[in-house]
Amino acid sequence: MTRVLRVLLATLVLGVQGYAARPAAEPRTRTSASVEVVCTFENPSYAGACVEKTARGAKETPAAACQPILDCLNNPMCSKAYCRATSIRQGWKLKAAD
Repeated sequence: MTRVLRVLLATLVLGVQGYAARPAAEPRTRTSASVEVVCTFENPSYAGACVEKTARGAKETPAAACQPILDCLNNPMCSKAYCRATSIRQGWKLKAAD
């Protein structure tokens, strides 16, 4: 019985040491291919303009980068918080994408 416990303990110790020796994962950073886009949305039921920032790929247009946010703003099932966490979920239009 003690031999089995020793083997299990040795396995556990070696496993922990192997885990600790692994290098930490590098944090994700934006690649030079991604560019920040400022998306401006408007809605007659919302006071002022809604401005959100997002990243776009090198081959993606600014309007295409803003599209997922616009889709969320017009979807009552979307739970993401945009435009100061507004609950207005219809009638949004993209005013500008820069």
